[in-house]
Amino acid sequence: MRRIRNEKGYALLLVMLMVVLFTIMGMGLLAMNMNAAKQFNTKEEQVQARHQAEMGILHYQAEIEKNFHPVIEDKSAFCVSLENLKQQVIGKYYSISASECEIENEKITFSFTSKGTAGVREEKIVEASIFFEKKTSGQGTGEGLESGNTNTLPTMPSNSVRKELNGLDVDNGTFPLGKANLYILGDLTVESGFNMGGSQIEIPNDLYIDGNMDLHNQGCVVVRNDLTVLDKIKFGNKIYLFVYGDANLPDDIQIHNNSEIFISGNVFINGKKQNPKPAEYTAVPSGNVYKGQGNISCQLPGPSIIQKQEFWDLNGKIEAIYK
Repeated sequence: MRRIRNEKGYALLLVMLMVVLFTIMGMGLLAMNMNAAKQFNTKEEQVQARHQAEMGILHYQAEIEKNFHPVIEDKSAFCVSLENLKQQVIGKYYSISASECEIENEKITFSFTSKGTAGVREEKIVEASIFFEKKTSGQGTGEGLESGNTNTLPTMPSNSVRKELNGLDVDNGTFPLGKANLYILGDLTVESGFNMGGSQIEIPNDLYIDGNMDLHNQGCVVVRNDLTVLDKIKFGNKIYLFVYGDANLPDDIQIHNNSEIFISGNVFINGKKQNPKPAEYTAVPSGNVYKGQGNISCQLPGPSIIQKQEFWDLNGKIEAIYK
C-alpha cells in the first residue's frame, strides 16, 4: 500500500499551540509580577505607617519635654496636663489616643497609643510608655545632715535659677547672689583673696557647675544645699569649701595640703554614691566661724532653711509595643 504523506496544516497547528502555550506562560508570569509588586507596595506602606506611628511618639515626647521639664506641679494635675497635651500633637499621617497615667511613689508612667497611616488603608499601631522619675531640689532645714542621711544625687537646680552661660570669674571679695540657685555652664574661677580672711563666697541654695571648679589661694566657699561639679576640681593654698547638702564630685580632684572640703550630706563620685562616705569629707563644723590656716576665718551661716521640693523629671526612656 502507498502511505499518505500529505502533512499540510500541521505546521500551522503547531505554531498555534506554541503561541497559546507561551501566552499562558506569559500571563502567568505577568500575574506573578503584578502580585509581587502589590505585595511590595503593601509592605512599603506598612513600613511607612509604622514610621509615622513612631513619629507620633517622638512628637509627643518632644512636646512633653518642651512643656514639662521638670515637673514640679501636683502629680494628678500633671497627668491631666499630659492628657490635654495630645491636642498639640497633630500630624498629617499620625494621631495619639488612649492615654493612661499611672502614679507610683517614685515614678510616673504615661502610656499612650500612636496610630500611623500610609496609602489608602494601611494603618499601624504602636503602644508607648514614657517615664518620669522623682527627684528633689534642696536639702530642707539641714536636720540630719550631720549624719549624712540624705540619699538623692544632686541635679541641676530646677527652680529660681540664676544662669551663667559663659562661665563665672569671681574677683577677690564677696559674690552677691540673692536667694537663687546658681547654674554655671562652663568653669567657676575664684581669684586669690588678698584681704583679711580672703575671698568669701556664699551660695544660698544649690550650685551646679558644668565645667571645672578652680579656686585659687585664700578663700572660703559655702554651698548651703547641694553641689555638683562635672569636670575637675582644683584648689590652691588655703581654700575651704563647705557643703551643707550632698556633693556630686568628679574623680579628678587636686587639692593643696592646706585646703579642706567639708560635706554634711552624701558624697557621689561621677554620680555613684560612695558608701561608706570617704573619711576626708567630714561634716561642716558647727558654729559660725571656722579658723583655717594663717589668717583665714570662714563665716558659716548654717544650713539653708529652704524646704525640699519634689519634682518629676523625664528620664528619656521609651518602651514601645508594635501591634
